[in-house]
Amino acid sequence: MLYLMKKIFQTKLLLKVIALIYAYFLWLMISQSFFTTLKLDLPIIFFDIPKNIIASGPEFLNINVSGRRFDLRDFISHGPSFNISAKTLSNGANIYTVSQEDILLPEEVKLVDYNPSIFDINITQKNE
Repeated sequence: MLYLMKKIFQTKLLLKVIALIYAYFLWLMISQSFFTTLKLDLPIIFFDIPKNIIASGPEFLNINVSGRRFDLRDFISHGPSFNISAKTLSNGANIYTVSQEDILLPEEVKLVDYNPSIFDINITQKNE
């Protein structure tokens, strides 16, 4: 029995190694093409803020996105965020309504859901 096992594994070893490598790459290609849904917390970033202004609000926007695993991995690797221009906000309390157009995604990644859709942003002057 042991002799038979040795003979099977020693014959045509190169062919077996090539088949194993081919099978790995085939599995890799197929597994990356599956569609999946992913839940992410996008940091909310304020830009165009004058030096004497403080903007405060929620830290994250929760989103659910779907797409191919490869596309989602690429999207996450670029450090996605949700950006709000402070120029559009006035002093005091502001109610910000998020729309799908505000969430910038690559064409291959589809937005499924986001939360919160409405949140408060406070703009205050720094005391110097």
